[in-house]
Amino acid sequence: MARQLSEISTKDLGEGKRQITIETQFPTRNFTLRVGAKCQRVQVDGVDLREVYAQRDLTEGTFWAENKSTTIVIDLPMGGRSIEVKAK
Repeated sequence: MARQLSEISTKDLGEGKRQITIETQFPTRNFTLRVGAKCQRVQVDGVDLREVYAQRDLTEGTFWAENKSTTIVIDLPMGGRSIEVKAK
């Protein structure tokens, strides 16, 4: 539902980095986003998220990189977030 009521944009930062900006009027706890690349680092508003090594360990503030994708779980406040990912 949050995806349908949000604006999501991306920007290539070079060197395997990409910025994802999510703007929303509806805050969402445990917002889950999947990126189509295996990432070695994920930052939200400049703060590193903790990497977990199994899907079952995903909680707010963590990411899980598998095969060719990365799942990110964050708190999405009203107004939005800036997410920066770096591919492996």
